Amino acid sequence: MRRGLGTLACVCGLLLSACAGSEHSGTPSQQLRTWVSGTTLAVSTAGILKDLHQVDVALISKQTNAVQTTCSVMNNDAVAANSNLPSPNSTVSLLLSNAYSQVGLAANACFVALSRPSKLASYRNREHQARSLFAEAGAIIQSVTGQKIAPAPTQH
Repeated sequence: MRRGLGTLACVCGLLLSACAGSEHSGTPSQQLRTWVSGTTLAVSTAGILKDLHQVDVALISKQTNAVQTTCSVMNNDAVAANSNLPSPNSTVSLLLSNAYSQVGLAANACFVALSRPSKLASYRNREHQARSLFAEAGAIIQSVTGQKIAPAPTQH
């Protein structure tokens, strides 16, 4: 009976280790490459950068409903993108986490940006910080894996 339990424990241990994510095996480059390929990172990053552009367009239009809708979509996209974390690279995880936080703060500021000029300045500051953080994380990912996660961010 003891030998049977020991064998069962060994088999269970092997099965559990086989279930560990493939992003946790291989070189750091392989781990990051596997993580990027296995998440929605590229799509979500491109989506958030598009959201930032759409918010800029809405702010220029000065239509309150359009601004509030685009700000809400941008916030929701940042929350969803955060589910990709953590990455196997702690620096990339920190940069992306901070970028998503800046997008959320930008979304909060943009909700009232049309009626409060100080919030528009806050939105612009958060937008700039988020774009910079995405660019930095993207540069690390590209240098380590050769994979590009999003088009180069542009300022509007």
